[in-house]
Amino acid sequence: MENRNWPLITVVLSLALVVVSIGVYVMRDASGQMAAEEYELRCRSYLLADELRQSSDDLTRMARTYAVTGDPRYETYFREILDIRNGARPRPKEYQSIYWDLVTATGEYPREGTEPVALRTLMLDAGFTDEEIALLEQSEDESNFLVTLETQAMNAMVGRYDDGSGAYAIEGEPDQDLAIDLLHGDRYHEEKGRIMRPLELLFHEIDERTTAEIDEYRWYARTFNIVLFVTLPLTILLLTASVILMVRNKRTG
Repeated sequence: MENRNWPLITVVLSLALVVVSIGVYVMRDASGQMAAEEYELRCRSYLLADELRQSSDDLTRMARTYAVTGDPRYETYFREILDIRNGARPRPKEYQSIYWDLVTATGEYPREGTEPVALRTLMLDAGFTDEEIALLEQSEDESNFLVTLETQAMNAMVGRYDDGSGAYAIEGEPDQDLAIDLLHGDRYHEEKGRIMRPLELLFHEIDERTTAEIDEYRWYARTFNIVLFVTLPLTILLLTASVILMVRNKRTG
């Protein structure tokens, strides 16, 4: 091969490396963006999982306060919390932030509601795995069972009792002592623990899954950086060589 062809060859190789470098740069940015999106999804997943825990605690607080004070607004709040979680009532904006503490303190709702959507639906949309959804369902089922104790206690406050079919059709004297015992006894604490155990596992599953996915995207980004570290200097070197060869050929031409 004659020397005069080398400048053309180096230019072609340089252009090829430029194309490769651009492609690698785009993929590196895409990997970084996917890692950032996965991190955001991880935070949202934590918030959604924590919302189930928080809603259970809020239900407990409302039921216990009602049993002690007899103030019917706490029973109303109890029903509203349950309806929001089940998607039967508009979901407040920024519901993951402070909400029911402000409601009970002021009697006013701090933020307006959005479209109703069940917590379970939000978790499905957030990409929870089948195993994570199973843990969620287990925790939610346990929470719903605890709701039956809370409902029994609140009905005892007004003298309504279970007729054996789940309907509180038997009327009698209000029994505040029974309501307080139902909400503070050993059975209640045992049921509360059954809610939290699968939630603890759920947090662990979310952490492992999202950490692995974020680490994978970051590995790709680091690999692409290494490729760029090699291709960019090589591109500059080839371009410099092509210029030198063209100048040399012109002088000897």
